[in-house]
Amino acid sequence: NQIKERDTDMNYIKNVTKTNIDMIIGKIGIVTKEINELSPGRVKVSGKDWMAVSNSHIDEGKKVRVLKIEGAKIIVREEER
Repeated sequence: NQIKERDTDMNYIKNVTKTNIDMIIGKIGIVTKEINELSPGRVKVSGKDWMAVSNSHIDEGKKVRVLKIEGAKIIVREEER
């Protein structure tokens, strides 16, 4: 019976709704401070300012897509036109 309760608890944990922070994954943002491979820049997503990193150079004013969140920074890629 205890095992069955634990299985139910684990299923509940797996089905929990995403947090507000997770909801920005996949969203489009605007670069407000240039991003390059060696130093983070800044991106505005859904009205909030984030530290952002990318594996390529992205100029200020470009649109980016949020790929994931790592700690207090987001990982982005430049959005295709």
